[in-house]
Amino acid sequence: MNHQRYPDRNARLGLRYELRNPQDGIYYFIYNDKQQLVQEGKYTAQYIYEGLTYDGNFYNTKRYFYKKNGRLNSVHYQEDGRNFKLEQFAKDGQLTKITYFNKKTGEKEKIEIYKNKKLKETRIYTAFKTYRTVKSF
Repeated sequence: MNHQRYPDRNARLGLRYELRNPQDGIYYFIYNDKQQLVQEGKYTAQYIYEGLTYDGNFYNTKRYFYKKNGRLNSVHYQEDGRNFKLEQFAKDGQLTKITYFNKKTGEKEKIEIYKNKKLKETRIYTAFKTYRTVKSF
């Protein structure tokens, strides 16, 4: 790929935080070097989901992502270690969109679109890129 043609496609440096000696059942708040909350959730040493046992990790969490200017961009929710919901925010901090995922397949179930703090429309997915729209009044 020609990086001069697509400068926005360059690799970006990412930080990964590691929790040393986590305690079972403790709810953690993890901040980055800019004192921004990047993750919150309860650490579970063993987690059982649908009869399967998983080793220690965060299975019910919220992860926060920020824009370069430091403002909140999105909040990613996981339940049972699976994608559940994604909230996206505008420049002014207002909620613009909530995407709900099917926990088993990971596919979009519905998207709620907000404008001026009010629900504008809901897109309910029936297939991968097929949805029906429900307008709000």
